[in-house]
Amino acid sequence: MNLTNSQLTLLKKVAAADTGKGVIFLPAPCGRWRMDGTTYTVNDRTFQPLAQDNLVDVGDGRNDPVKVTQAGRKYLDAIASVAAWNADVRIGARVRYWTGARHGDGRISATRTRAQVLGGHAAVVWVDGEPSCIALTHVDLINDSREEGIS
Repeated sequence: MNLTNSQLTLLKKVAAADTGKGVIFLPAPCGRWRMDGTTYTVNDRTFQPLAQDNLVDVGDGRNDPVKVTQAGRKYLDAIASVAAWNADVRIGARVRYWTGARHGDGRISATRTRAQVLGGHAAVVWVDGEPSCIALTHVDLINDSREEGIS
């Protein structure tokens, strides 16, 4: 799922304003909608991909409030995790990771990609020696080069 900047901004604004009852959008000129109580306007077509991916519920598409879905909130959480990871961790950084439950010592490796959102909800990174990605919840950055197993 690759959202445009306009779509991501819309999702973030709806999520921030939606306290459970949704957000009202009022018709504005030129096929646009204005978020009630604000000057924020958005093109009609910006809603469509968000609704198709079940990130927002637009109801009847005209009169109903727009609500962020659980999938929409998970997506926003995942992109926040990815942004934080990528701001602090470089490709090649040493990490400890677990492929399943976080039991035991885990394995030591190095990242081979930047973190990214997989499937619209999971923040993941690929590490050397593993054929599949690892959820960021199962990866710890190793800051101490003296830790066992680090050369």
